[in-house]
Amino acid sequence: MTSDITIKIAQQAKKWELLGELLQDQEIVAFLSAEFSKNGNSAQANVQAPSTPIHQSINKRGDVIKTVMEVCKEFGPIPFTTDDVLKKMDNRGFVFKSTNHYITVNAALRKLVEKRGFLTYERPGSGRRAARYELVTRRELRESM
Repeated sequence: MTSDITIKIAQQAKKWELLGELLQDQEIVAFLSAEFSKNGNSAQANVQAPSTPIHQSINKRGDVIKTVMEVCKEFGPIPFTTDDVLKKMDNRGFVFKSTNHYITVNAALRKLVEKRGFLTYERPGSGRRAARYELVTRRELRESM
């Protein structure tokens, strides 16, 4: 049993000696540092981080809701979903500050339904079925007052 442990220790010592010899070669050190600095993200490792943020403060406060309202007006009487609004905003070239645009547009649509009364639910969403929205006409606004 003692001889097994001695053999394993000797094998480990040889490996450490070999590693020490390899680390004396500057080319191998440069290669290893480049590979290990990737942190497992080989596709992203060679990409330099931009010096300026990608999403600069292009939009002012309230621009998302304003743009969502404009896009909703384009649909007219036709019911629409969050995806429909998002596609039209992308076609317009709207630049989002958020990382998840769907959540941003959905929050704006909900605000336009619940707080401003600009939209109504044509069909509320549930589960995987997306909510469908429609514009509130001026007549409906007057009747609700």
